[in-house]
Amino acid sequence: MYKSDDPATLEVRRSLTGAMLKLLERVPYDDISVTRLCEAADVVKRRYFQIFQSKEEVLDCCVDDLVDDYAARHGLVVVRSMSDIFRLLFDFFKEFRHDMRLFVRNGKTFVVKRRCRAFLLDASRVSMEIDALTSGQDAADLATYVVGGAADLLEECLLADQFSDERADEYVALAERVCA
Repeated sequence: MYKSDDPATLEVRRSLTGAMLKLLERVPYDDISVTRLCEAADVVKRRYFQIFQSKEEVLDCCVDDLVDDYAARHGLVVVRSMSDIFRLLFDFFKEFRHDMRLFVRNGKTFVVKRRCRAFLLDASRVSMEIDALTSGQDAADLATYVVGGAADLLEECLLADQFSDERADEYVALAERVCA
């Protein structure tokens, strides 16, 4: 994925990610072509391919934008237990429930998992202060484990149309009891 601080490139990127999310509200992901996405964003295909190599990269950017928004409002997050990670993820899921539903409905939960894992391992955003972690690999393994479980619960709830703040809070309370 092309990285740039160029304002024009960032604007095109925002247009494409916004168009992707709007299209996902009406159209299954597999039916969204690059041409359709570019038309919806009012971006020429040549410019699209200067920024992205695939539609999946656009999805990555969609989740990255949500993570950036969350991180900008919450600052550095300190986690001291596995339940803290679970709480952080479910707070994120609750805050962006509409967008999470779009990813789940389109079978793209793996994108959310991958980007949330990257967020947890970004030391500028999340400080892992869990005594039992003795290496970076331990942190990576824990992040994979917790993100996988949390995203699977999110998917199950959203597919059954049972995701709510209360349900998310129940999952966090369960994690706190189990990790205590």
